[in-house]
Amino acid sequence: MHKDKKASEYTADIRAALMANAHAVEFYFPPDAERRKVGSLRLALEFGYGLADFEDGEAEIGATYSQLCVAFCFDRTGVQVDAKEWVTAIQEGIAKSRAYESPV
Repeated sequence: MHKDKKASEYTADIRAALMANAHAVEFYFPPDAERRKVGSLRLALEFGYGLADFEDGEAEIGATYSQLCVAFCFDRTGVQVDAKEWVTAIQEGIAKSRAYESPV
C-alpha cells in the first residue's frame, strides 16, 4: 500500500503521462470506435491494477472517468465507453491485482 501518496496523485500522474505521450493516447484512444472502446477499457483495467495499492483508491474511481477517459476523447470518434463500463473495468483491475498479490 502507498501510505505516502494519495490515489488522486496517482490519477494526476497517469493523466500527465498520457498528455505527454501522443503515442500512448493513440494506443488507448485510437480514431476507430471499436478499437477506442477496447483501448479505453484496457486503460481502465490497467489503471485499476495500480489503484489497488492505494488505501483511498476506491474513493478515487468515480473522478477518473472524466479525467482519464472523457478528457482524451474530444474528437470525431468521441467517448465509446460509458461511466459504468469504465468503473467496472477499474474494479476488475483492482480485484485482479489484489488476487494476484494474495497467497492462495
